[in-house]
Amino acid sequence: MQFREGSGERYVVTQPTHAWVSGQLARAWGNDRFGSVEPRGDVCLGAELHDIGWLDWEREPTLNETTGLPHSFMQLPTALHLSIWGQASSLARPFGRYASLLVSMHGTGLYAFHDYERDTEDEARAARAYVERELEYQQSVISQLAADPMMADFVTPEVIARNRRLVGVWDAMSLAICGGITATRVIRDVPSSGAPLEIAMNPAGANISVSPWPFMDDTTCVRFEARRISGTFADVTEMRLALSFAEWKTFDVTLCMPRSG
Repeated sequence: MQFREGSGERYVVTQPTHAWVSGQLARAWGNDRFGSVEPRGDVCLGAELHDIGWLDWEREPTLNETTGLPHSFMQLPTALHLSIWGQASSLARPFGRYASLLVSMHGTGLYAFHDYERDTEDEARAARAYVERELEYQQSVISQLAADPMMADFVTPEVIARNRRLVGVWDAMSLAICGGITATRVIRDVPSSGAPLEIAMNPAGANISVSPWPFMDDTTCVRFEARRISGTFADVTEMRLALSFAEWKTFDVTLCMPRSG
């Protein structure tokens, strides 16, 4: 869950919704400068599913007692975070091996930046065990796909690294879009571009500019839903009840090339 705030209102965007926006970006991606996405369907599916582990938690989110709001995706205690990511690749696997591989790699990529110093000894041990299990799973899937004539070309180290990073780029872009852009965001290490992506609101505030332009068409539109919540909550039951009756709003966001002149 993440928050979108502005004009005195606060909306909550679920992690699966944010992942769906990542998938919308993935399906629009690609041009001469940024290259294509291959295998396109599998990679786009991986982007759409990359936060599938959050499904159960989003049905019954936990309360951050410090803020009086639902935990954001950045605030979860390690034990809760592991319960989410520990099931992610297995939840994605029925959709296909390649998508599940990308989901698993996204999860272990997050733990490459994990602050083990804030964990208890048990939490740190569990986090390291999770990473070890997922790395073994990834190698197993790569070996299977390498033996598949239809998929072997897509599990070379270079292609996997590219696709894994693309999912990370779409993830970052989607978080910025869903959270509401108030300042220019810079995303580095974008495959094939040779330059970082800059994402900013256009001066008129009507749409978002992306430079250099990474999509197939001259404009790209994404749509997502969010719920409006007011105030803070004293306990988790009150918070979940408020979410169940919260007003929904649909956001349509247009991405375009920067205006010249």
